[in-house]
Amino acid sequence: MAMSTTKNPRAEQRADSTPVVAVLLAAGLSSRMGRGKQLLPWNGSTMLSSVADCIARQARLPLVLVHQGAVPAYSGGVAVENAAPEQGLSHSLKLGLDAVAQGWPTACAAVFLADQPFVTASDIAAAVAAFRQREKGCHALRPVYNGQVGHPVLLDREAVSWAFRLEGDRGLRDLLAVSGFCTVDIEVNGRPNPAWDVDTPSDYRQACRWLSGEDRL
Repeated sequence: MAMSTTKNPRAEQRADSTPVVAVLLAAGLSSRMGRGKQLLPWNGSTMLSSVADCIARQARLPLVLVHQGAVPAYSGGVAVENAAPEQGLSHSLKLGLDAVAQGWPTACAAVFLADQPFVTASDIAAAVAAFRQREKGCHALRPVYNGQVGHPVLLDREAVSWAFRLEGDRGLRDLLAVSGFCTVDIEVNGRPNPAWDVDTPSDYRQACRWLSGEDRL
């Protein structure tokens, strides 16, 4: 695992013990899937429940779930309903980050997507550990899985304030286009890439084949 930053590699490093709270975004309209992809069957449960369980039970992070409609089954934490998902991804993100600010005023945030079910607890631990050891001047960190950027994206309190400037269907990609972020490289060997998004029916079928071992990687 290697770490790279947009800043001077000789910049002062620090160990950050600030609490990290997960924000799981699961309020998308799933327009390309044709049905709510968060509730698709997955590994004996649903995709959403599987991702939430990985975050809360396996990685042991406090969890804020941003959802729409009835509260789905998931592994505890705080549920925040997005009653206006048509306002785009930024609206869900701000709802989740606001819940973190209300419940954990000093915490940093780790943002996850409910349609990336191949992120593991070890991936999360590696990203959080790199974030805690980030260089001075790095306010946000994203993992890179074999060259492909993914989640969780970790934000300190300053980066959280930047996120509230986003509007419409804009997510963290636009936020991270500015300076002040760093990356951590996480190797992916013999398993599906954790940055894989399940957006369409064909994506879901492929993901299920990987999960069952039907397709070799």
